[in-house]
Amino acid sequence: LSPLPVAVVVQAPVIPAAQNSPTNSPVPSSTCLDTPKWKDKFDDGCDWYIANSVAGCPDTANFAGELGPATQNCCFCGGGSHTLPPTTSPSICTEDTGGWFDQD
Repeated sequence: LSPLPVAVVVQAPVIPAAQNSPTNSPVPSSTCLDTPKWKDKFDDGCDWYIANSVAGCPDTANFAGELGPATQNCCFCGGGSHTLPPTTSPSICTEDTGGWFDQD
């Protein structure tokens, strides 16, 4: 089994609406996925950058691995993907769980 990609929720900035604007709702947050199995040239993954770097991971281009630098592959560093991979499991419930009941 291959490890699942790590999803990180990144809050998009909220831009204040004009006073006469028809909507005054915040910009929704988006999900970001680190590149699965990405490692830099020292075999460190995105989790290392979260623990040891600052957001955006400046000055890390020289540490790029085979798939490129952290700034293109790790959400914490400004990279990653905002496209969710397709699911392999059904998304619609087709049967009840036996023995389960609601306790209100």
